[in-house]
Amino acid sequence: MYSHPITIRKIKQKIESWSALAPGQIIAQPFIQPIVSSGGYDTRGVKRAIVWLNNEEMKGTFEIIDVTRNLQDPTRQAVCYKGELKYWGRHKWGGNILVADFTEFQQPGFYLLRLHLDKTIEVVDSSAFVIEDNFYIKRAAQAGHFYYYQRCGTEIPGWHKACHLTDGILPNGEHKDFTGGWHDGGDYCKWSHYAYHGVIPLLELADLEKELNWKDPSPLPSPVDEADWECKYLLKVILPNGYLLSLVAPGPNPWVCLGAPENEFTRIARVENNLESPRVTAMTACALARTALHLSDSTQKQKYVDEAIRLYKLTINWGPQDSKYEIFKNDYLEIQSALLLADCFFIKFGINTQQYEKDAIHRVKIILAQQDKKGFFYIDKEKTSKRIFTNYTMISLWYFLQTSIGKQWKNEITTAFLRWSNFIEPLLKVSPFGVIGRFDFKEEKIYCGPLNNRIIAQTGWTLATTAILTHNPKYLQYAQYQTLWILGLNPTSLSMMMGQGNNPKCIHHRYASISPGGHQILPGGILNGICFATHGKPLQIGDLNTQNYVIGDNLPTDYPVLDDDVFGWTWGYASNEYWSLNNGYFIMMTCQIARAQEKIK
Repeated sequence: MYSHPITIRKIKQKIESWSALAPGQIIAQPFIQPIVSSGGYDTRGVKRAIVWLNNEEMKGTFEIIDVTRNLQDPTRQAVCYKGELKYWGRHKWGGNILVADFTEFQQPGFYLLRLHLDKTIEVVDSSAFVIEDNFYIKRAAQAGHFYYYQRCGTEIPGWHKACHLTDGILPNGEHKDFTGGWHDGGDYCKWSHYAYHGVIPLLELADLEKELNWKDPSPLPSPVDEADWECKYLLKVILPNGYLLSLVAPGPNPWVCLGAPENEFTRIARVENNLESPRVTAMTACALARTALHLSDSTQKQKYVDEAIRLYKLTINWGPQDSKYEIFKNDYLEIQSALLLADCFFIKFGINTQQYEKDAIHRVKIILAQQDKKGFFYIDKEKTSKRIFTNYTMISLWYFLQTSIGKQWKNEITTAFLRWSNFIEPLLKVSPFGVIGRFDFKEEKIYCGPLNNRIIAQTGWTLATTAILTHNPKYLQYAQYQTLWILGLNPTSLSMMMGQGNNPKCIHHRYASISPGGHQILPGGILNGICFATHGKPLQIGDLNTQNYVIGDNLPTDYPVLDDDVFGWTWGYASNEYWSLNNGYFIMMTCQIARAQEKIK
């Protein structure tokens, strides 16, 4: 490692504005411009824009303008909708807040939003945005295509040549074929333990496409083909004990390579420290079983099923008697969830159905018992560690409901979803954007800024599922706000889905260093998300491993940071890196919102 920082860059607070800021306001715009979801809106979905007024108090109206018929003369532009601006209240993001709600406008097209305020004409039109049918399943499919651009061991035309064709070398020096799979994030490593986060959502997308009779016009591989690509790689790297080998650059720092992936050297295959969790083993079993359900090739299907059952058996008896229990005790809830999920897939296969049904009921009882009456979960068996967000716990309960025996548990599981949704509802009201805030159990305090985009997407999925189970559209509305935040309806006004809306100028992905000029925009890629200063501590979003720091310049608590200060490449990975987990949960969320829209029309 390095003895001193290589680079340091400070991110400064944006408070230079057109008027005086409100008391307690921590961020402002240089001029009044409505904040919209530049990534778009669904025709039948919620639609809103946010207006920041600083310390001023104003009233006014807004218009939706058809951009495709913009003749430049303001008196001749096509006004498609008019509405009244509603006062929301005062917030540290923007001061006095007005909301433009145009949910009832349901005409597909390409638009902008124009303000008419009673005390000033110093306003700027919003960014242009699309309103379209099938918006949520289209965004899910777009996010699914991201995995194609992350493929390793093959040429991606227009991006890079076939890469890492000599992967990889075992710690003992033996060479084996570990080609294929995905680069999971903004580096070129293949962290195999993240694979299931992409495989399972891709197959959820495949199911929904069939369910809604929607066909993706893209020529890129189907969700099933993409999941199968990753699972073929997984079979190469799963060890007899159920651990997964990852492919990383040799040496203490595997993040050293920039530029095109075909120029990187042969990687080392190794099991990462503290990632031998039974959770990874069981979730990998789920990924293989889920993929097998979609394959027509009987030989490949059987390979996946056999390996899934083997991994399942390695995990099923894990508990306090295990030698590594203390290391992975906080994975207890997730391990139960993974085993339940695997049970559900095995039941669908019709393999030893009675055995897996019995185990599924056992796991459901355990999971429900881990939920506090307030709605959050205890993630350890001893019930000492509290957690709101639990990755696949609620998802496994939903899949259980889709089995033949699951319907008997609908009341209990619906109650669990309601408890959770009602517990987090106050967190959805801490800002005008409707995104979930962050609750600190130790401080018993709520912060405005959410943790990251995958947590936001988990929230959206769970709220959409609550809407389905209760037929209450309130939860569907909350779910859509989570998507709109990612697509630009946030304090930075930037869409964090690349290629959709107004994106940041800089990205933490090695493709940004491919000659000539970089290829930083991977269509459909979801960034880690806006970071927030907390507790008055210095905000650091840069790469500690390479000693390239991107830090906040004395930013106040809840100040939102998405790096947009440089062009092309940024070391600010905490906010601006693509990551397969982000895309996986985004797919799950948008698919479930699309499903909820159909079920509670």
